[in-house]
Amino acid sequence: MQPIKEFSPAGLNCLVVSHDCRQLIYGDTHGLLWGIEIESGAQAFRWVAHRVPVTAVAVSKDRTWAAAGSSKGGICIVNLSDGQTIRTLPGHNVQVDYLFITPDGKELVSGDVGGLIDIWRLDTGDLIRSLSNNNNSRAPVCVSDNGQYFLTGGNDGTVSLWELENRKILLQKRFHEAGVTSAAINNDGKMFASGDENGEIAVWSFDTPDKPMMFRCEKSPVTALRFSLDGATLAAANSDGKIYIWDTKTGSIRDTYLTGKKSASYLCASGDNRTLLVRQDSAITMFQL
Repeated sequence: MQPIKEFSPAGLNCLVVSHDCRQLIYGDTHGLLWGIEIESGAQAFRWVAHRVPVTAVAVSKDRTWAAAGSSKGGICIVNLSDGQTIRTLPGHNVQVDYLFITPDGKELVSGDVGGLIDIWRLDTGDLIRSLSNNNNSRAPVCVSDNGQYFLTGGNDGTVSLWELENRKILLQKRFHEAGVTSAAINNDGKMFASGDENGEIAVWSFDTPDKPMMFRCEKSPVTALRFSLDGATLAAANSDGKIYIWDTKTGSIRDTYLTGKKSASYLCASGDNRTLLVRQDSAITMFQL
């Protein structure tokens, strides 16, 4: 595992990688929404989203539009071809921490720092349902790529698996002794992972939640998790700036890398599983796996 490319966007505050892994879309501290071509590093666009910092961003599967959440709780939908605001949602009363657009582009999931999760209908801007994660004031939220499930975690170590379509909890289990700090779902929505403040990671399937594989990132909080596209490996980062690549079948460590920087807040594996994008503070590094 070796670094091969680095980006240092000015004012980087939140980040998402497009579904085709060709573009970085990020929000900055000045309310701007940026696009960067991963291969060349060239700027693809620069649009105004908010008058306050952009704290969460999601992009549609075809890269035609993006959702941007703000530090004040607002959410806007931006056309990426011309920068026009398509729709503004009422949003949240506090900072938006997470956004996810379903694969069909019909719904948006948003989460805030108070643990409230909202599900929106994008064509009308209507709020479909609000869900409260009572176990946590700042819940990690992770939605599966197929749009079927999402995970939330609590300060008491409990992980909840929700069905997005019916908005109901399918499974709720305390996998951790410490607060949950990160979560991930593999590409087909059949494997789940959660990390906690003590550096422990639970990996489990819907069929066998009582038999999780437990990994450990030493004793530092797990700050980010990401499955490879085929689910064969799990990338994990901790607050010490160390990155681990785990084999999900054997539980063994395939590789580690000490970045020498602060903890990572975002991980993304490429479609061919050959590279890993890591965000640490204002830097984005691409690693060769």
